[in-house]
Amino acid sequence: MGLNLYVSSGITKMGITELTIAVWPWLLTMLVFLVLVTYWPTLSLWLPRTLGMLG
Repeated sequence: MGLNLYVSSGITKMGITELTIAVWPWLLTMLVFLVLVTYWPTLSLWLPRTLGMLG
């Protein structure tokens, strides 16, 4: 994530801090989904079980 912010900063000519503030809602959303998938495994295993990929 940090490398992406650094490259984006160079492309857009914005500072790292300014860019981080601009993408904060997306960072927060990714963190929420990471926590959901990590601590609620049923959520991530639902589709494979539905398709019969897991026994």
